[in-house]
Amino acid sequence: GEPLLDLEPEERSHAGLFLSFQSPVEVPGVSNTDFLRMAYNAKLQASGGEELDPLEFYGFLMPKLEQLKMDPSFLQRNVNEGFS
Repeated sequence: GEPLLDLEPEERSHAGLFLSFQSPVEVPGVSNTDFLRMAYNAKLQASGGEELDPLEFYGFLMPKLEQLKMDPSFLQRNVNEGFS
């Protein structure tokens, strides 16, 4: 493994490490779908992969929601809306 303390925050995020807050702030106007797609595409781009357009990402994401038995309406909510 690589020591994460020597990495910049952006490099740590590409390695899969992130910070979560106890009481996250809602982000009006940014849906969970858009947020997840932008985060996934940033990770792809950092590893030299090709970004997914919105339709490709939706096709990639839906089986994962089904596998987790999550309500698809979650994707239309704004980031952190209704979380505590």
